[in-house]
Amino acid sequence: MTKFYSVFFVAATFFLLQSCQKQDVTPVYPAQTATYSSKVATDWMQVYRMIVQSEGKNPPQGSRIYAYGAIGLYQAALPGMGEFRSLEGQIKGLGNMPVASAEKLNYTASVNESLYRIALSIFGTLKPDNAQLIEQMYQKYHTDLAAQIESDKLSYSEDFGNKVAMVILDRAENDNFASTRNLSYTVPSTSSYGTYDPYT
Repeated sequence: MTKFYSVFFVAATFFLLQSCQKQDVTPVYPAQTATYSSKVATDWMQVYRMIVQSEGKNPPQGSRIYAYGAIGLYQAALPGMGEFRSLEGQIKGLGNMPVASAEKLNYTASVNESLYRIALSIFGTLKPDNAQLIEQMYQKYHTDLAAQIESDKLSYSEDFGNKVAMVILDRAENDNFASTRNLSYTVPSTSSYGTYDPYT
């Protein structure tokens, strides 16, 4: 799972780059996600994409959804990603990210839980078919993992994924996205050559 988070994280970099700042952090995590399949990530990516399309989300809405999903994916897998750093303190308004013991985590479970919890909230009101799609994707992995790993490890991993999602959703709740949707905008004049000012 060396590129476990990559597809979603591309969206996050475009959406939140302006709020990032340089931070020197000493890596503390051993690399473990390389032994995991990335299928849970790609499966959830498809679910997010299908719902964005089905619900008719516009580009700003879709970008925001992908960005928060990307952060949730990244942070839920972070304890097993070696020298990668947390986005806490690098993205404005993102703080108090939970920590977990890398050895106690199943990363498929933590990612599944994080993306599930974020999806339940970030899309808003959903069509019944789309709400069912989210539940089916979550149960697919939860049920399989429940039969494969110890219950304590599953609970620990899902609890971590849920905590990651709650921090991210708190950031989303306070990002002022909704309050900026109806702001008016006056298109600058382009009636004659040289009159257009992109900063007007």
